[in-house]
Amino acid sequence: MEGENNLSGYGTDGVDIFFKGETVLGAEPRSFRCLSESGNGYWCDRQRVYFEGQVLENAKPDFFSVMYLQNQSIFGHCQGVLYVGASCIPEVDLATFHFLVDHWLFAKDKSNVYAIYDNKLRVIDVDVSSFKIFEGGIIVRDNLRAFVVISGAVLKIISDADLHTLTPLDCGNVKDKYRVYYHDVGLDDQILFWSTKTGHL
Repeated sequence: MEGENNLSGYGTDGVDIFFKGETVLGAEPRSFRCLSESGNGYWCDRQRVYFEGQVLENAKPDFFSVMYLQNQSIFGHCQGVLYVGASCIPEVDLATFHFLVDHWLFAKDKSNVYAIYDNKLRVIDVDVSSFKIFEGGIIVRDNLRAFVVISGAVLKIISDADLHTLTPLDCGNVKDKYRVYYHDVGLDDQILFWSTKTGHL
């Protein structure tokens, strides 16, 4: 790490550590190093762990492990606590926590399904045991409802889907015995959703 013109955003003048030109208070240049294979994400010195210049509360470098998703190191864990970016997420059960589909950034543990977006993790209101992601990651379902995934991993209920016959098509679209459900991107860059009546398929 020399200067500040590198992909990680970190730099040093030998006295202080900087992230994108701002001083990282308390960071020690001599022991400052990257914890991620990619060279970005999590860094540490002898006493603290950092993400994009922010100190991770209660994270200890000797016990910190990086988790990778789509080759990004925005997840880590330390002594039973999950970190997403610089945020501590203590309620996640790490023993059962796992990523579901890399493309759409879903994860689950024994109690919850999570949507991961913009370095944040939030619980989504679905049945954990029956949650399923169709190929392509655009349509998801549980045993009660089907959803289309829109911008920011927000789920919009497909209120008229027949769950007994809902099956995947190419490109992340799905069909039931009455309709084909598909997605497209509108001119305003919002993800739009339509259902088209097709008769029995």
